[in-house]
Amino acid sequence: MKKLHLFLTPASILMICAGMILTSPVTIAQQTVKPGKSIVIPRKVNKALTASCMPCHSDSGKAKRALNLSQWTTYDRARQLNKVKEIGSEVSRDKMPPAMFVENNPDLALTARQKALIAKWAKSSASARK
Repeated sequence: MKKLHLFLTPASILMICAGMILTSPVTIAQQTVKPGKSIVIPRKVNKALTASCMPCHSDSGKAKRALNLSQWTTYDRARQLNKVKEIGSEVSRDKMPPAMFVENNPDLALTARQKALIAKWAKSSASARK
């Protein structure tokens, strides 16, 4: 019985820690950047992108090659600008998040208000590129 206890205690602790790591939310890196050097993602836009986009577009997501929001601050300004335009276009045309993703994760769908917020951010970021 004592041997079983010696095995189960560390195994239980390991499972709890793994569960905490796997279920902890992934967020977009928010680093202090010099104005004009990076396109900053406002808090409300960040919240929407984190909830609806990060499951796929992060270091742990399957669509990170197209856009990796975990690496946002490592992108140069030109790449950020291109990605902002793509994000705005895809969200405005209801291409992102994809219908299949929304169907399987209805709680992660962007609301009309979030879509408008993201589109407005994308448009203002693209026009303030100078």
